[in-house]
Amino acid sequence: MSRLSDALGQLEDKRLRERVDDLEDMNQRVQRVLAGESPGDAIALPAQAIVIAHTLLPSQLLELDRDKLAGICTAAGGTTSHVAILAASMQIPMLVAIGDAVLAVENQAQLAVDADFGELHVQPRSDQISTFRDRQQDNAVRQQQEQAAAAADCVTIDGVRVHVCANIASVADARSAVEFGADGSGLLRTEFLFMDRDTAPGLDEQLTVYQEASDALGDRLLVVRTLDAGGDKPIAYVEQRFEENPALGVRGIRLSLRDRGMFETQLEALLQVRRASPLRVMVPMVSSVEEVEEVGDMIERIRSRRPGSQPVHLGIMIETPAAALITDRLAEIVDFFSIGTNDLTQYTLAMDRGEPLLADRLDALHPAVLALIARTAEAANAAGKPVGVCGGAAGDLLAAPILVGFGIRELSMVASGIARQKARLRELSTKDCEKLATRALAMRSAGEVRAMMREFAVTGDVK
Repeated sequence: MSRLSDALGQLEDKRLRERVDDLEDMNQRVQRVLAGESPGDAIALPAQAIVIAHTLLPSQLLELDRDKLAGICTAAGGTTSHVAILAASMQIPMLVAIGDAVLAVENQAQLAVDADFGELHVQPRSDQISTFRDRQQDNAVRQQQEQAAAAADCVTIDGVRVHVCANIASVADARSAVEFGADGSGLLRTEFLFMDRDTAPGLDEQLTVYQEASDALGDRLLVVRTLDAGGDKPIAYVEQRFEENPALGVRGIRLSLRDRGMFETQLEALLQVRRASPLRVMVPMVSSVEEVEEVGDMIERIRSRRPGSQPVHLGIMIETPAAALITDRLAEIVDFFSIGTNDLTQYTLAMDRGEPLLADRLDALHPAVLALIARTAEAANAAGKPVGVCGGAAGDLLAAPILVGFGIRELSMVASGIARQKARLRELSTKDCEKLATRALAMRSAGEVRAMMREFAVTGDVK
């Protein structure tokens, strides 16, 4: 097992290197079972504990006593790691990749984790402690109130509706999204159907899953992303060459157009989903008009040979600077857009989103990234095509007002963040959001943008 971990740790793709933790997780769990220990017992913690570690494995997180866990800080790791995603879904404040200095914090030291602002306070003063405790109490009351109102429409104070949706990856997620108050799903990932198996899923299997997800959401929005494999998500039964840089290789739509049989089966299944409003089918990693035209031609061929196919709206993810820069031309042939801010940030800044050393610099509020988002939203709105965001920025309380200011009216995020985001947006006017967006575009760095948005969050004043 150690040899496998070493080999995985030497891979070029940093997101795959992050999977070393998952392999080590499995190794430790197996060893505990062989030693006669129970892998499911909760690890005892003192009340209001903040756990500090170099890294944390998913199983270790699940074994922590949730009732006593107040927060987590890790020296390494990444925001895309499984444990970070798991902590977010469990609504546990977590800071990742904050550096080895955190490991020098003494056991039993008094700490305060401010995940909203990405800050760890060591031995805070008595007045700070009082402030943090007041915030905790206020937050607990606020969360109850927000969740009670989560299912209601999200309308700004000047009457503009923003659809706040959930990113999902299963039928169970679709049901959970409704419970969290989602206005639908702006991203149904389909990779779970294709991964960890020896053959591609057939038409009937796929149709069953898509139909069940649609039924769970009812008449709410549903956007299904076609297979986004390749790169850091290889598929065992699809032949792929070794790539020096998988993030820039055959992934997303590039892979689907190379394996047309598998792609046609997925499209055929999607064309049979029955729902009150047309299903939205979204293509990932687009960088040219020709790619979208090919997909459109495939859909028409399937429709012609299969009478009774259901209507669908074809859209694309804006994840590459190339797509963002030609949104006006893409708007002529697609029905909607969804901006994937995670990859768009990675490709715009030329920074690997899986590299912990760059985690603090990989920020969707960088003015260059914001300029591409603004350009996309402007072109989409000019063409009368819906435009949303399904990347991490959609759930970012500081980023969302700027996105609304650009004219974006659909945000899709981790379901647990929906209630808070709706509550925040209900307090704002689109006019203020537009002013903030204009100011953000003129700033020099993501840090300046975040400082402005933090000030606005506290004061509510737009200078």
